[in-house]
Amino acid sequence: MPCGGRPESIHKGNVAKLLLPDGTPRFKYIVEGANLFITEPARNFLQDNNVMLFKDASTNKGGVTSSSLEVLAGLSMTDDEYRQHMQAESEDNVPEFYARYVEQVRSFFP
Repeated sequence: MPCGGRPESIHKGNVAKLLLPDGTPRFKYIVEGANLFITEPARNFLQDNNVMLFKDASTNKGGVTSSSLEVLAGLSMTDDEYRQHMQAESEDNVPEFYARYVEQVRSFFP
């Protein structure tokens, strides 16, 4: 799962390195986290070799959506309010506001 870095890192000149010597793909799935790592010719090559690709335009939306709440909360809450509503003391002690938000987001993906 390539995330962050340089666009077009995987291109027609190096894409064959993602196959084993016998032509079997090294990966069944590749998820681009951001930045269009894979050029269109490399994408076509991988798909022709049975690699399932998830393009960054689709996969990055979840991160953008969830981080938007944190940015908005950071701008609209005082430091004390942010600590109270957004910061978990531990995995077992998550603020009710934040837990409700996470559940609302999860409800869109049954």
